[in-house]
Amino acid sequence: MVSRVYLGVHYASDTVVGATLGILCAFLMMSIYYKFYEKKNTLIICVYAISLIALFFNPTADTLKTMGMGLGGIAGFMLENKFVKFTTETTWKKKATRLCIGVSTLLLVRSVFKLILPSMEEGAIFYTTNKTLYYWGGFFRYMIMGLYGTFIYPAIFKKFNF
Repeated sequence: MVSRVYLGVHYASDTVVGATLGILCAFLMMSIYYKFYEKKNTLIICVYAISLIALFFNPTADTLKTMGMGLGGIAGFMLENKFVKFTTETTWKKKATRLCIGVSTLLLVRSVFKLILPSMEEGAIFYTTNKTLYYWGGFFRYMIMGLYGTFIYPAIFKKFNF
């Protein structure tokens, strides 16, 4: 929030209203999620399907990245619930270690796929000036990140009893 105001992109009131709306939406979604917990997969798919509307009104690189992360996260969430059943019940030290390793490896996954999927950045293996390829490269990179964060990383930690 501070950086947005500091950079002159938003007023302080913009960031406060945005944060407040974000927190309210999070609480609303949590209450809906717990109310319909038994049908959580259907609920999550419906939320994703509704959010596809944003793609039609705002087809940008960031929208596709968000949709990719959502799709990967949903698929990973469902796979993890069915096959892994990862638990977070452990000591705070183990949780902190998991968090550090998870974030570090997620950033590594992001960097690797940023190099090998279509990108408009100099030095990328698959450099392109084609915006469509660039947009879809971002979609798949973030989809892989969503899948990694919700399924692959918990599966690895569970396999190694960590």
